[in-house]
Amino acid sequence: MTHVFEEKLLSYEADQLMAWKTGDKSLMPAFIEKRAIVTNQPAYHFGEAFVLDHYHRTEGWLGFPDYMLMPEVEPNIARHYRGRMTLEQLAPAPMLRELRDARRALPDGRKGYGEPDLFLFKPSGELMFLEVKKEGDTVKDNQLVCLAQIRQHLCCPADVVFLQERRRPRRFTMRYQVDLSGTTAEIRRERVIAHVEGG
Repeated sequence: MTHVFEEKLLSYEADQLMAWKTGDKSLMPAFIEKRAIVTNQPAYHFGEAFVLDHYHRTEGWLGFPDYMLMPEVEPNIARHYRGRMTLEQLAPAPMLRELRDARRALPDGRKGYGEPDLFLFKPSGELMFLEVKKEGDTVKDNQLVCLAQIRQHLCCPADVVFLQERRRPRRFTMRYQVDLSGTTAEIRRERVIAHVEGG
């Protein structure tokens, strides 16, 4: 089966990024526990916070930047617990088991490599996974494969979100095709004209 991913573009203001880098973490939604990793790395995690805030404000999603799909990967890291437990409560058990089996069949998957940045959910049971990229970032093959496996086995949205500064809009976006039908995934990349979803 071939899965097609069209990057979703979101725009941020330069002063939002500057505020984040200088210590203002108010962009992080209230339902996310303030993590030491965010405080200790002030220049990082802006993208995840911005996307969580956007999807919460515009569509009512909740979510986690920490969760880990695979229960055997970092099982004793406390920050993964709530996200992982929420996933296991909401995802149909047979479908989640199939996904985990598919991940274990890949060397990267067994180690938790390539998992999307964000796991989003609604109390009604809807799930979504997002890989977040920003200027200078490239989506890795193992990240695309994981997104495709999530779509195939959990039957829920799994996409790539690219952040751009509003005053410097990107002229193109990327389309990815991931074919999981063979023994190894086949991936194709192409540029398309950019369409900005919002901010």
